Formats: sequence, C-alpha cells, structure tokens
Amino acid sequence: MIKLCSPHKLHVRRVTTQINLCSPHRLYVRRVTSQINLCSPHRLHVRRVASQINLCSPHRLHVRRVASQINLCSPHRLHVRRVTSQINLCSPHRLHVRRVASQINLCNPHRLHVRRVASQINLCSSHRLYVRRVTSQINLCSPHRLHVRRVTSQINLCSPHRLHVRRVASQINLCNPHRLHVRRVASQINLCSPHRLHVRRVASQINLCNPHRVIWDDTFLFNWFSLRRNFFEHI
Repeated sequence: MIKLCSPHKLHVRRVTTQINLCSPHRLYVRRVTSQINLCSPHRLHVRRVASQINLCSPHRLHVRRVASQINLCSPHRLHVRRVTSQINLCSPHRLHVRRVASQINLCNPHRLHVRRVASQINLCSSHRLYVRRVTSQINLCSPHRLHVRRVTSQINLCSPHRLHVRRVASQINLCNPHRLHVRRVASQINLCSPHRLHVRRVASQINLCNPHRVIWDDTFLFNWFSLRRNFFEHI
C-alpha cells in the first residue's frame, strides 16, 4: 500500500499494488502510465476509456470497458477493467456482474475489490455475499473488511458478522480493531461479541485487539473475552 497525502503527485510507469490516495480514497490498479494527481478531487488519468461513467444519483453504470479518467472525489469512484453487467449504485447497492477485475466503490463506505465474482452481490443491509471465488479485498461496510484468496461459501457480514469458509488465506478484519491473519481457516468464524473463533488450523499471527498478539499452530477454541483479563498468562 502506498499512502500519498494531498497534494503530492506521482508519475509511474507501473503500479501493481493498492494506492491509498487520501482516506477514504483507494485505488487498485495493475498498470498506471501517467501522472497521478493526489490533490483534491483526486483524479487519475490512465490510457483507455471506452464508456461513460455517470456517478450522479441513482448512480447507474453499464460499461464494457473503463480505462480513462477516474474521479476519486468522495464518495463515488469506480476503477474496473471489465464490467459485463449493469451496476446500480443506488440504495440498496445491488451489483450483478460476471467479472470484475479492479476496485469497485459503490457508495461510501461500501467497497468491493475482487478479481472474479460469479453470483449476485447484494450490498444492502444485511450485507450478504455469495461468491464462488473471491481473490481480493472485500469491504462491504466500514469498518468490516475481509481479504481472502478463496471463499467457497456464503458470507454474511451483517451483525453478528458470521463467516463460514473453507479456506481463508489472508487477513480478516471484520470489526475494527479486531484483526485476524491466518493462512488457513477451516471452520466457522463468529466475530460477534464475545468474539469466538473456532478453527482447525491457524498458522500465522492473530491480533484480535491491539496490542495483544498471539501465535498458534494447532487446533484451538479461542474465546477472546474469557481470556482477555489474563491474556498473557494463557500464552
């Protein structure tokens, strides 16, 4: 991630990671070959644009290709390589696409960054998402974030933030400041209070509340609040 505060400018030939222009403005691109002006209203000029973007209410967008100027001014922004279905950004923020290959910010604070989405995404409350494959960050409602490589089951991000996955290979942050970084999670994760977590294998750092951290390698049942008082004694 690159954080470039306003009004800094950046001229690059290639950018292959996330650029945080100025909170809450984020942009994920594979290639940027022109000047980026991060000062408000945070515009980005790239090489190609083949359709119109209309972000005014009710925020509908139907494009096959978008590769030109992006206005990152709050709150509406969209950077995609290919979108093959209609995007309706008005409430309740529904999105049905066959392929999405870059960041989609439907309406602050709802964000969705995926490489492939093969089912309907309903971003209205209670923020349900059913996908076959998700290979990047999903942020359906601030501050709830989910970064996975593969998700093969239903994700229900409504309170109490339940998540059932077969495999999770990156950071899960479903409620700030609680973070979970795992390599593999093979059971249900219930991050609602009192933040229970049952996994079969966790092979990386778990930070459920800053600054407490712990590393496990084996099967465990972790009840955060039950261990909160004597946290360091347990580890």
